[in-house]
Amino acid sequence: FLGPLEQSKPWDTNGIDGVHKFLRRFWRLFFDRDGKLAVTGDAATEKELRTLHKTIRKVTSDIDALKGNTALAALMTLTSTLTDNGCNAAELKTLLQLLSPFAPHICDEIWQQHGFEGICSVSAWPAYDESKCRDAEIDMAVQVNGKLRGTIHVAADLDDESVVQTALADEKIARFLEKTGGALRKSIVVKNKLVNLIVK
Repeated sequence: FLGPLEQSKPWDTNGIDGVHKFLRRFWRLFFDRDGKLAVTGDAATEKELRTLHKTIRKVTSDIDALKGNTALAALMTLTSTLTDNGCNAAELKTLLQLLSPFAPHICDEIWQQHGFEGICSVSAWPAYDESKCRDAEIDMAVQVNGKLRGTIHVAADLDDESVVQTALADEKIARFLEKTGGALRKSIVVKNKLVNLIVK
C-alpha cells in the first residue's frame, strides 16, 4: 500500500490508517448500518461492466508484476465507483476475489455470509473480456498546426473523416480557424488519440 515492493519507504502509521478506512468502506458495500446484507440483484450497466473488466485486467497484471500498491489503488477506485453508483451481487463477488490476495480473512468472511459457494481465497480467479475494457466514447485532442487547441468527445474507433468533420464543427476550433483565416490543407488523425488540422 505504501509504494512499490522493491523500493524502500519510511514507516508511516498513516498508511495503516488509510488501509483501515478503505476496508471499512469496502465492508459497507455489502452491509448496511444495521449489519444486514445490502446487495441488489440488478444487472450491471455497460459503464459498470467496463469499469469492472478494466479493474480485473489491471489487478491481474499488477499482481503478476508484484505491483501490489497500484493493484490496491485500482481496487480503491472500483470501490468508490460502486459506492457512488450502487452495485449488484455479481460485481461484488468479483471484487471479493480481486481483493482476496491482499485481505483474505475479510473477503472469506463476507463471501461466507453472502452464501457464495466454496471459499473466496481458493475460488477461481475472475477473467476479463478485452472487448468490455474498451470505452464506447473517448476524448480526442484537437491540434491546429501542431498546437493543442481543444478536445472533442467522439465514439471510439470513429473513422478519420468523421473525426475531422467533428473537429471542424466544434465551436471553439471553428472560431480559432476563422481567426487564422487559413483553409484546411491537410489533416492527420492518430486513432482514438488526436487529430491535427494543418491550415495555410
